[in-house]
Amino acid sequence: MLTLKRLMDNTPRPVQDRAKLTNAQVIHSEIVGRSSKYGVHVVVRCDSNTEETHYDTVVEFFPPPITQKEYEKPTLNTPTFVKCSCPFFLFHCEYALTRSGNSEIDYSNGKRPVIKNPNQTPYLCKHLFKAAPAALRMSQSVALKNDKVSFR
Repeated sequence: MLTLKRLMDNTPRPVQDRAKLTNAQVIHSEIVGRSSKYGVHVVVRCDSNTEETHYDTVVEFFPPPITQKEYEKPTLNTPTFVKCSCPFFLFHCEYALTRSGNSEIDYSNGKRPVIKNPNQTPYLCKHLFKAAPAALRMSQSVALKNDKVSFR
């Protein structure tokens, strides 16, 4: 599973530029357990200044454990799980991100994107690129207030 920093670095410059025209608003956050690991699950609603459509993105941070009930605070170098309901994510990102362990097949047919991302580079759509910093700030806040496990 790649870190958020690596996914953001992999994101092509034109996608990063389009993210500037996107609004992101955190609508939900909670502590989650996945595969006996704890993490922070953040849902961010994104919309564009040029479109009326909105998309829901999911960003989950899974910091490494310090002890059985203690975890590092989520950072840019934390392994990150992502999803977005936009068509770009479906056709460009989902398959490659699933192969790297950063997502799962939810929206696509699970076939390799031969035209849109033939090298299978794991990167983010503009919604996830815009939502990631807000999700990281929220995850750090939620982690500090958690009572199930502690985050340092």
